[in-house]
Amino acid sequence: MRTLPRDRVYRLVDGHGPRSAGTMRPAGDVTSLLVSGLEGVGEAVLTVEPAGGSPSPTGSPVLIITLG
Repeated sequence: MRTLPRDRVYRLVDGHGPRSAGTMRPAGDVTSLLVSGLEGVGEAVLTVEPAGGSPSPTGSPVLIITLG
């Protein structure tokens, strides 16, 4: 995942609706993102949004994850 400018954040959209997935900053060659509360969700989509948030996703998906 790429580091975002300070005015953008990653936003997670899943079965619980849109919610912040936070910002990511590089840590050497590894960047990680910890998200909890995905029980019972079949798919999660990550988008890039304005830092102040938005009522619904405005960006195209950068990552789609199918969850078991």
